[in-house]
Formats: sequence, C-alpha cells, structure tokens
Amino acid sequence: MPSSRPVFLKSHFILRTRSRQSIVKPN
Repeated sequence: MPSSRPVFLKSHFILRTRSRQSIVKPN
C-alpha cells in the first residue's frame, strides 16, 4: 500500500501535536 507512507507521516505528525497538548512522551 503506497498510501501507507503519507498516512504514517500524517498520523505521526498528529500524534506529536496531540502529545504536546496533552502529555509529552519521550519518543
């Protein structure tokens, strides 16, 4: 699935933003 790349990047970005607003986790 070539769409897995962009989706993964987007998910990672969203997760990062959420982590910052909610809780900062050591990645």
